[in-house]
Amino acid sequence: MATTHSVLIIDDDERTHTLLEDALETLGIDLHFATNSDDGLRLAQQLNPALILLDLRLPAPSLPGWEIVPLLKENPELAHIPVVVMSASGGEAIMRAMKAGADDFIDKPFSIMPLRQKVIRVVGLAQN
Repeated sequence: MATTHSVLIIDDDERTHTLLEDALETLGIDLHFATNSDDGLRLAQQLNPALILLDLRLPAPSLPGWEIVPLLKENPELAHIPVVVMSASGGEAIMRAMKAGADDFIDKPFSIMPLRQKVIRVVGLAQN
């Protein structure tokens, strides 16, 4: 049996959760969801996931995604985890996240196949 990889999705939108489940369920990945920054950071510590998919626009009182990225990347226990930011905002929000240490980005709304390919590449499933 192949090693199970976990992906943490930090996004408040239930529709995005459903789309990601539908897109990734056949890859044998355990998906974990957080809807705010506090839960996302706590789950990142607990799970040590292979990948974090992070929405840049989380509703208050959550931190915005570009403020979560440095909290992940400056933590020695979490710094190795790739962070792929997701945003419909485009430009400035993505630039802020990339400058803060995000590893890649996905535009929302996303297309299923490019998303799957990015997750496969980042998580390392192509090696299995």
